[in-house]
Amino acid sequence: MQTKTSGPVGMLLVDFDAPSNLRALARFDAAALAELPASAGAGALLGEGYLAFTVDPGGDLSRYQGVVALEGRTCRRLPMLTSSAPSRFRRWFGSPSARA
Repeated sequence: MQTKTSGPVGMLLVDFDAPSNLRALARFDAAALAELPASAGAGALLGEGYLAFTVDPGGDLSRYQGVVALEGRTCRRLPMLTSSAPSRFRRWFGSPSARA
């Protein structure tokens, strides 16, 4: 999965290789992220842009890719970006004051 957006979290990249290999990377603006209220939704974190999701089953099976525009202030229709996403982002990135 990969996003490229205009919000404080401008890029997310997640690579999962079954059964248990996971790696992820995020590019974010710490100052802009710190200014968001705790109640900000995933739409405020990401802004507008796109989400691409690629599945490569390997072997002789075909790769599948879907690309979805991220528009507006909410991502509630995307199951991986629920209303609890902002608190998860803060847990992953830590508070900006803790990094100072």
